[in-house]
Amino acid sequence: MNPCSKNKKAIALLALNALDAPSSLKLREHLGQCASCREYWEEMSSISQVLATATPAADVEVSERFYRRVQERLETAPLHLGWERLRLWVGQALWNWRVALPIGALLVVLCAAVIRLKHDAHLSVAERRGSQAIAAQTSDPPPTIATYKLAASRSLEQFSELLNRQGDKPLPPAPIFTASGGVIAKSSL
Repeated sequence: MNPCSKNKKAIALLALNALDAPSSLKLREHLGQCASCREYWEEMSSISQVLATATPAADVEVSERFYRRVQERLETAPLHLGWERLRLWVGQALWNWRVALPIGALLVVLCAAVIRLKHDAHLSVAERRGSQAIAAQTSDPPPTIATYKLAASRSLEQFSELLNRQGDKPLPPAPIFTASGGVIAKSSL
């Protein structure tokens, strides 16, 4: 059973009665002529009927791990769909200069941001050790967006407690920069 590759998705939609009328008529004509596509449609129809009549067992207990895995997949899914939509929109929009110009500017800004992030990632070992030592001294994780997302995903009470604890702590001293002779230097006090 090897259906025509261009009809595979349409056959599955037809088996679920989810195909629009004109496409359905055209595909049914093809099924009358192509034995492998017809065989694939019959198999998909039988599977969809079995699934439609199946009843879930009432005594199934779902573990917390299952919910976490589903949540992780849901959090990553929209990102993929967004990139796919963006890729399609950019592909169509590049033919129009009124759209291509702002996209080019956006790409320049994105490239600059990536370069900046890579530059910031190359902190000296001493700075990393210093920040790790500060983090080790405190019992709370660092006040970052990732930390807050993690705490909020665990429980809202935990998130609220973390915010209250971190709100009571003084902010770490900000670095001081000096400029002399066209050179910017970081001062340590």
